[in-house]
Amino acid sequence: MAQEATRNKVVVLLQGGKHSAIEIAHLCGVNKTTVYRIKERYNKWETLNHKRGAGRPDNLRKKIALSCTKYVSNDKQKLWHEIAEEICQKRGINVSTRTVYRCLKSLVHSKPYPIRLAMLTEKNRLARIE
Repeated sequence: MAQEATRNKVVVLLQGGKHSAIEIAHLCGVNKTTVYRIKERYNKWETLNHKRGAGRPDNLRKKIALSCTKYVSNDKQKLWHEIAEEICQKRGINVSTRTVYRCLKSLVHSKPYPIRLAMLTEKNRLARIE
């Protein structure tokens, strides 16, 4: 996989139109196939990076994801499907409850269950610290 600087250099040389793919491959020190892939990806998506999730866009954008926390902070007893319905009504975006769950999980960074610690004796705790 080519590094970002190399990909940028390949795109600049391709847009210049003075060099062939083989010449660009020699100039950048990459394989000819890599040059063709970078060219194809740039022409198709107008970006050098792979599309996330096999080309599927995010259902929730960052702004809407942050509004999820606003809906939760107003009423902490809301269920996921209630938040999804509220986003659908207020924003006009159809989101699944699973998407809302993933969004809140990534924003809050909390576990849905309490973490159990190992029941260690004082001697074992000291041994782990050392």
